[in-house]
Amino acid sequence: MPRISKEAKQLNRRKILDTASVMFREQGTDQVGIDQIMNNVGLTRGGFYNHFESKESLIGEACRSAFTATLDEIKQFLAQTPDTPTTLSPLERFAERYLSEYHRDVLSEACPAPAMGADISRHTATAQQPYAEGVQSYLQIIAALLSPQPVENARGNHDADSNDPEAPTSSAMTSDASSIDDFRQPALEAFASMVGAMVLARAVRAADPALSEELLGAGRHSIAGIASSTTAAEQM
Repeated sequence: MPRISKEAKQLNRRKILDTASVMFREQGTDQVGIDQIMNNVGLTRGGFYNHFESKESLIGEACRSAFTATLDEIKQFLAQTPDTPTTLSPLERFAERYLSEYHRDVLSEACPAPAMGADISRHTATAQQPYAEGVQSYLQIIAALLSPQPVENARGNHDADSNDPEAPTSSAMTSDASSIDDFRQPALEAFASMVGAMVLARAVRAADPALSEELLGAGRHSIAGIASSTTAAEQM
């Protein structure tokens, strides 16, 4: 049997990651087995261990991949000019996007913070570390949105090669890092509010759709309050 090329191996690994990332968000990490993932990819279970040491390592890498994808999408969205004039602050625009029916309902594209949080809490640091890094990256983006100073590279090194000794640390930012640090507390409050609202909205969606909508709305209202109070504090 001919040996698989390096390119084909990398492609197979990417397919496993992408498939696992979607299945874990849609069904839960404990409800999805290696056999199911590999069957969906079209590979055998034995081939799994050519790419990952264990399911635990796959969970961590799939979580990292999901955060990277959603963070990229959010940054692209925020970089776009709104189609219509808006009085919403950048953070409120972010919250409108995050606390939407689409994000609530389409788990395959969902932020892993609410989609995988409960599952990740039952796993080891191998799985939790990429989750923690993803949360930190969201906090950096939100803090940058709250800061009156434009800040580039708000995502830090979430995509950086962890094996690269020259890569910046997770706290590495631009020269405006101190400005972002000043807004960490309201960023924590905002992200906790958004994630909590999304978890609750999904949990009651089928049984009580109206309540689900109320919860999303309450989350958006909370973010508007945080944005407003932060702006007011800056102007004092």
